[in-house]
Amino acid sequence: MTPLNKYLNLTFFSLFFIINWDVIWTYIFGQSSGENTGLILFFFVFIGIADNIKSIFFKRLFRKPYFIWLIWIVYALSNTFLKEESTSALNMNLSFVGFVMMPLIVILIIGNLKMIQIRYFLNMLIFSFFFRIFLSAIFDSYSSEFGGYRFGSEFNANLIAFGGIIMGFLIFLKKAIFHKISAFDKSLLIMAVLLIVLTASRKSFLAIIIMTFGYLMIFSSGNFLKKYLKILIYSFILFSSSFLVLKDSVVVERMTKTFNTTKSATSELEMFDGRALQYVDGMEVFKENYITGIGLLNFMNIDQWGLALHSEYLVQLVECGIIGFSIFLFFHIYIIRKLVRFKKIIRFEKAAKVFLLYYIIFFILSWGGWSYNIIIFWIIPGLAIRFLNQLNLSPGNNNKFKRTKY
Repeated sequence: MTPLNKYLNLTFFSLFFIINWDVIWTYIFGQSSGENTGLILFFFVFIGIADNIKSIFFKRLFRKPYFIWLIWIVYALSNTFLKEESTSALNMNLSFVGFVMMPLIVILIIGNLKMIQIRYFLNMLIFSFFFRIFLSAIFDSYSSEFGGYRFGSEFNANLIAFGGIIMGFLIFLKKAIFHKISAFDKSLLIMAVLLIVLTASRKSFLAIIIMTFGYLMIFSSGNFLKKYLKILIYSFILFSSSFLVLKDSVVVERMTKTFNTTKSATSELEMFDGRALQYVDGMEVFKENYITGIGLLNFMNIDQWGLALHSEYLVQLVECGIIGFSIFLFFHIYIIRKLVRFKKIIRFEKAAKVFLLYYIIFFILSWGGWSYNIIIFWIIPGLAIRFLNQLNLSPGNNNKFKRTKY
């Protein structure tokens, strides 16, 4: 079988369109929302499920950690539909239910991946996120509507930047597994950084700084002294040159402005571009509905500007209550604990560290955005689960792993 033929399978085809459907729907079809986007997307989801149906696809659904997130979905949807406030068509239609379930379906499909396919699968995923960037470069434009002159007015500046971050992590993972990356992969990393600068996404810009330092920590070689001396030198050169180049950029201007206005703020309305007010109002709502919350998307019904909560932590606490927040934490902590043990295996140590670095970035980004139904945020956790399932703990020995055959 030629390398090209190894990319020609229905699962790859399905995931490519699932990852890119939001940008295709926006740029190619000129739409931003609506039930049709969900119905058409579900066609590609059906293809992915059908291609995996003969395996243990549905049996895996009842294994941890998949089953943990299934519990969250059942709880969150039931809790939402039982709330009297849930009168919005957005809350009650089939598309909304599908989009809440979509991340679980995606990680189940990834969980069915054969490890012998991992090189081709990573290349397909990297190309998928490159395709997102490519469409944005062709069809999107600049706007000063949302705080500074930013790229991404037609789609969403933050989601474009997040796509660049996920692509960066996929390339990190490729290097961790196969020990090298191509010149094309390196050019994509540079492209991702430039993209984030153009979108002027503050949290994404902070993310790439941490990613850069994390990359140096993971992939620098040599003894302890040599390794950390190398990291210090590279970090100084990189951050000094970046400061000189980017000191007048929109993203630095936005970060400086946010810092100064927050420092001199006299009310929550002026802090963090008004986002702090969501935390204040959100926590007041949480105090009144702390057990079960008010149901998904219902905060926009009481927000004075009609905005959805721009924080995964607020979504979980305010809209899902302590019950939903606990399930959310349990799911992610379960994976993180397994990864900490996973990195004890020398062969997979760097891959585990890349996954853990992703979780650091994920928890930072979650302060300023939601992720429970944003598919691109689930690609790396899906891969992490697949690797963890490949390395099952040996019975009776918590410090050793049993490797299954590729």
